[in-house]
Amino acid sequence: MVYEPQEDSHLLRQCLPKDLSGKKVVEVGCGSGVISVACAQRGGDVVAVDVDPAAVAATRKAARDARVTVVACEGDLFGPVRDERFDYVICNPPYLPTDPKRPDVALDGGPEGWEFTARFLKEASDHLTDSGKALLLFSSHTKPDKVAALIHENKFSSKLLGKKEVGFFEEVFVVELVQD
Repeated sequence: MVYEPQEDSHLLRQCLPKDLSGKKVVEVGCGSGVISVACAQRGGDVVAVDVDPAAVAATRKAARDARVTVVACEGDLFGPVRDERFDYVICNPPYLPTDPKRPDVALDGGPEGWEFTARFLKEASDHLTDSGKALLLFSSHTKPDKVAALIHENKFSSKLLGKKEVGFFEEVFVVELVQD
């Protein structure tokens, strides 16, 4: 199932730079393509990656419908762009703990919910230019203290760009990461 834009996606879109002209951008876990399309509309040279072929197809359709160019690739994390560096690396990862009764790659962040984010953070710096930035969304369900520790362990500094309450028991956050 392709992850459809929710409040978290809208918050991430609000936190995107207004002008991405001349910037190389990769979105890891593109889902429906709403973030990749927004980046292309702001002038970015955009590559979108998702492990789900249906998400890749949805992103291609969204780009066509918006009349922008987005190169959408099927693969895990940075696999399709393994030798490339970007000015912006963007990720709204799956962040819910694994639910064996309802497996869904769009939602499954790993047994505790943060494992996908850990993998992303471990690889992100290898794909950033020297002045590159990563934008990462995470949820209060993802154990924010654990995410903060992972950010530090992977030698990033973070700045909170936005946060929003979604429902009664969840808050989502967007942070900008730069390499230390």
